[in-house]
Amino acid sequence: MVALLGESSEERARARASALHAVCGQVELQAMRGESGRTLLPRNRAATAPRAGLEDAREVSGAPRRLLRLRGGGVPKFYMWLSERYPLINHDVTSDVSMPEIDNLYLDMNGIIHPCTHGNSEQLVDLTQSEMFLKIFAFLDELVHVTKPQKLLFLAIDGVAPRAKMNQQRTRRFKAAKDLRDKLDKAHDRGGHIPAQPFDSNCITPGTEFMADLSNCLHYYIRYKVGCDSTWKAPTVILSGHEVPGEGEHKIMEHIRREKMQPGYPPNMRHCIYGNDADLIMLALASHEPHFVLLRQKENYQPPRRGRGGPSTLNKAEAQEKDKSKGWQLMHMSVLRDYLHLELQGLFDDMQRQGLAYDLERLVDDFVLLCYFVGNDFLPHLPALDIRTGALDAMLRIYKRLLPSWGAYLTNAGDISLDRLGDFLQELGHIEESMFRDRAAAAERGDPKAVGGHFREIEQKEWGPSRLEREEQQLEDAEFAAFAARHGVGFGAAHEASIARGSGSGGGAQLGEGMGGTEWKEEYYRTKLDLAPEDTAGLDLLILKYIQGVCWCYSYYYRGCVSWRWFFPYHFAPLASDLTPARLKGLKINFELGTPFQPFQQLLSVLPRASAGICVPYMYALYVCLT
Repeated sequence: MVALLGESSEERARARASALHAVCGQVELQAMRGESGRTLLPRNRAATAPRAGLEDAREVSGAPRRLLRLRGGGVPKFYMWLSERYPLINHDVTSDVSMPEIDNLYLDMNGIIHPCTHGNSEQLVDLTQSEMFLKIFAFLDELVHVTKPQKLLFLAIDGVAPRAKMNQQRTRRFKAAKDLRDKLDKAHDRGGHIPAQPFDSNCITPGTEFMADLSNCLHYYIRYKVGCDSTWKAPTVILSGHEVPGEGEHKIMEHIRREKMQPGYPPNMRHCIYGNDADLIMLALASHEPHFVLLRQKENYQPPRRGRGGPSTLNKAEAQEKDKSKGWQLMHMSVLRDYLHLELQGLFDDMQRQGLAYDLERLVDDFVLLCYFVGNDFLPHLPALDIRTGALDAMLRIYKRLLPSWGAYLTNAGDISLDRLGDFLQELGHIEESMFRDRAAAAERGDPKAVGGHFREIEQKEWGPSRLEREEQQLEDAEFAAFAARHGVGFGAAHEASIARGSGSGGGAQLGEGMGGTEWKEEYYRTKLDLAPEDTAGLDLLILKYIQGVCWCYSYYYRGCVSWRWFFPYHFAPLASDLTPARLKGLKINFELGTPFQPFQQLLSVLPRASAGICVPYMYALYVCLT
């Protein structure tokens, strides 16, 4: 059975049929290709298959596998922290260890579309739209055959996002336009080949012609595979297209929540979601499903070995295991939950004395909340917190110390106790200064990515940070450099190194010294948020909006979008030491649901002018250029 959410009308489909005929013909040829590489055409279809598409299909299907290597949607710090702290959560799929049985497979399609069309390459993309679609479908088919879902295959493409996500989307798309311009300039200077119409990755936004074409081709491809491939026939296939509002991963979680409310839902359903985004880990934990795995492409990451300074080498057994690997890795949420149980079970006696029942599900919910403070797509991270310098470890220590004294949990069914959150953030504020010092010390050691006794990121070409992520970190360092040099307060690697060097040689200000203890905080608010020391109303409003953001994010992960129009109206977060119980007590947190934006409204909100010509319909593009 095939269910296509957001499918266009039959009239519109017929109108676009002629334009899509060529690529659909290539998709059909690609789908019918046997393992030998020959094209297997049924006799009754041979006459209708476009012959011009045959060579293109062969070329793309024979492309090296490395062209389909997918990179994570964000910085892999959270995944690396989990892998270092809880090493048995990951399980490689090898020739000796097969894939477990999967009932439901969920695919966040944007995590496939981006790498298959442009990846993180710094070269100009020289592929036609048809070739891009064929790469997407080839990878999609491989995923289905690797996992063999038995009951459900859910494909979710990002629709219009909540307003809270649009600030980040706008930043990324303006960066992408700048990157494309830089690539064109470099290619021109080198005398290299420049495509007639260079691919602009900003067209991967709901409402563009590219997404409409891809959606129509996916409709065709799914129907074809269900009709001719036994692996696709077993599950029900649902496609939630770009016309359906919501981010792909959250549409998936909404489907899971809805199914769990149905009578007769099997409690031992086996779920698998594909993607390299760290958000999927927290969403999987928030589902509370006992059998949930994340399928990822295996990353070339090795924790450092004790007593060795450089990257570790593989021993014989590890080398043999690598040879057997099929390039896939499973992260088991059940094992991660067991680890969290082992981590927190030492609190059992203290909790019993306070009359608090030990509940692993509530502990998991609290852990998900803690992870938000080190960064997410909707809020800036608290300035002192960085996973690389042990921020999550510090928060876990504080949480384990406070939980028995509270006599209750931090969260309850998607709601946050602001009183207990204030206590937690106050304790976090007490170590804020020491966190800044630790980051400065890490930079002084010459390795900004070094973490005192935790892990070390090994940057390699295959999965290092994307150019966008590197530039964002460089921008953050540059903005704070002058501030740190003047006042001895650091928020990034470059200026933290200068702080540590200055303090080590007897020159330079120590954190807070000679500044009245709080003057560095006043300077932070004045320079980054334009808040004067006497502007207590402005600081209270900043804190209100930040706590609103924390509550919005938590509800978004557990209940779905509680407000389509809410967003955090600042570029920087308040300092943890100012998030006191007195300020949080009595805050009124309310949201108005509102309605999603229309696709063209989102396009006008997030796209730069440089992308208007190919990403926005003519009349809207003209409006953008004129205004």
